[in-house]
Amino acid sequence: MIDLAIHPEARDEYETAIEWYQKQSAPAAARFIAEVDTAIKAICHQSDRYTRVDDTHHCYLLDKFPYFVAYRFTREWVTVVAVRHTSRDQSGWTER
Repeated sequence: MIDLAIHPEARDEYETAIEWYQKQSAPAAARFIAEVDTAIKAICHQSDRYTRVDDTHHCYLLDKFPYFVAYRFTREWVTVVAVRHTSRDQSGWTER
């Protein structure tokens, strides 16, 4: 079983997105949470399957929301380093 860690800034990004969707629609927020959960399960199951961003990071693009989950991994663990909107400035998260 792979261990999962979520970087504090990634957790903040995720929670901010949930809050925004909650203000728009509770069902939309629930769908966002479910899709991120599906992404994390898929990442933990097949970490090397998703788009490579650089030498260290991979990226899972959500299907129904304009967000991606960025992560790095070894055989034993996955660390989610960003849960970002695709139109947001993409600099900075790779240093996490």
